[in-house]
Amino acid sequence: MAKRKILLVSKDMGSGNVLVPVAKVMRDECDLFVVAEGLSVPHWRKEGFHSYFQGTTDYRDEPFTLDVSSVLKKVKPDVVVTGHSNPLHLDEKFGLAANETGTPLVWIQDFWGGGVKNASRPCCIFALDHIGADILKRNPRFEKTDIRISGNLALNALENFALPEDLIARLDQLKKPVILLAGGGASTTSVIKVVVESLKRTPGEWTLIPRLHPKWAERKCDGGKTYGEIWRELLSELGDQVVEVPTPNADALAMLCDFTISPFSTLLLPSVVAKKIPVSVRTPEMVKDLEAQTGLTRYPLVEAGAVIEMAAPMNLKALGYNVLTPALTKGQIKYLSKAKPFDSWKVSREILALIG
Repeated sequence: MAKRKILLVSKDMGSGNVLVPVAKVMRDECDLFVVAEGLSVPHWRKEGFHSYFQGTTDYRDEPFTLDVSSVLKKVKPDVVVTGHSNPLHLDEKFGLAANETGTPLVWIQDFWGGGVKNASRPCCIFALDHIGADILKRNPRFEKTDIRISGNLALNALENFALPEDLIARLDQLKKPVILLAGGGASTTSVIKVVVESLKRTPGEWTLIPRLHPKWAERKCDGGKTYGEIWRELLSELGDQVVEVPTPNADALAMLCDFTISPFSTLLLPSVVAKKIPVSVRTPEMVKDLEAQTGLTRYPLVEAGAVIEMAAPMNLKALGYNVLTPALTKGQIKYLSKAKPFDSWKVSREILALIG
């Protein structure tokens, strides 16, 4: 029997994170055709995959063209599997081409609401958890779509997680509470303003560790400055209480900090796992950004009671004392009892079953 042909399309880091493990399971039994661009490319290279086509790091800065219909006609895949990106690019283009040719299309989400702005029509979507599945099921557009759960990849890395001793020692030297600021995207500027004003109202000692997306930091915004330049100017108001802690292990950093504050970064989840104080800052710009990417208007773990929401500047120590109660811990435990780690074997078996 001829091997099944699987065409996998990824762009952002998140989509690479979920597609590569599935491809690793399938690589010996299927013919895999990888179309990769953006920050997903290194993930494929690291695992020894060769791209059928490789785009640039950012098509907006380095435009390229690809005739996706011709690729489908040449490869004749049994299924097209895509992740989701912001902004959408080849993932959506291949999805639409799959629809035109009648090729089964599968989405694998790496964030709640991922793909809702994607115009292609999947026959199956793998949501990352029960919350993601409920979001999709409430959307009339996916009324006839097969909704399944893949598991949350972030939980895989956090299972039996060993915190680095050197990072523990570094944070022990800092004034408490230690606050991690995570973000990236245009809305991060408005979030930083709220955080800066909050820390001005927070008496006594504290330390702020910024962890801002390097790709966005390099992008220019209105006025010619980069986002990184604007963010650094805003944070400079806080003086030497802002401390850089370089580490490749962002999850460990979030688990060790007393607070993790972000618009809707995935680094809020390690804070949930460690039962610390994760805070989603809600500004009009954050809502606009989140809705544009996912169709959502609130970070889902806020509604689950596992993350708190801050919509205006306030004393962070007072916020911590108010929410560091059994109610927050209960919400975190409840979410973690239902959410499962990403199961690449299960996802691969179900994709193969879909195409017979």
